[in-house]
Amino acid sequence: MVAMGIECLACDPPRPSGKVWSEKGSDTSCDLDTLIDECDVLCLHTPLVREGPHATHHLLDAQRIARLEPGTVLLNAGRGDCVDGLALRQRLSGPGDISAVLDVWESEPGIEAALRDLVNLATPHIAGHSLDGKLRGTHQVYEALSRYLGLPVRVTLDALLPAPPLPRLVLDGGLAPEDALRRCLRVVYDVRRDHDALYRESRRRGMAAGFDACRTDYPLRREFATLEVELREGARELAPLLKGMGCRVV
Repeated sequence: MVAMGIECLACDPPRPSGKVWSEKGSDTSCDLDTLIDECDVLCLHTPLVREGPHATHHLLDAQRIARLEPGTVLLNAGRGDCVDGLALRQRLSGPGDISAVLDVWESEPGIEAALRDLVNLATPHIAGHSLDGKLRGTHQVYEALSRYLGLPVRVTLDALLPAPPLPRLVLDGGLAPEDALRRCLRVVYDVRRDHDALYRESRRRGMAAGFDACRTDYPLRREFATLEVELREGARELAPLLKGMGCRVV
């Protein structure tokens, strides 16, 4: 995000407000209400915690959803119950002045069709479903178990990952940064395919069965680090932006 010139604020309640949040010193920690007041894009990656000082159940409740400024984009890739689905549906049913992208939902897999039909992009809880992400998580468990048992870690993550199936993408000069980003994003992963699949399968099988089918039969997906981008004359200024996304630039 920072590589794209976006100023980032972060809310992590266990961390003190006003402190530098990321290793790169680019994200400042603040409270959630400050995020709501100041951010154009609000992205949730929270776990579901139902009790305690840092409970996240309905973290975005009706009051906070009502406070979202017109033009705000809300993205939830954490847990569905962190957002009050009824309140969000009511807000989206109004003048349509905010946008919503939901990967997680209340009452999964039997999600509410009315809310699904109102959001801009709807996906079936697949944010972590890339092959790279699944293998990375599995390898972390393997490393932790090996350390616990006092055994050496003999298999590296790189040894598990297959060669990227994506061809090298060539970008010529004169391409606007936003167009370059769009091309790279859609070569690696076009979220519209998952959006369309959720609609198609939920209508064919029923909501809960269709939601589960999208996850069970999920196609192979790789991450941006698997994309090699060749920048031709006049396009080299795009290198910091694409490297910030994780692409390999040559």
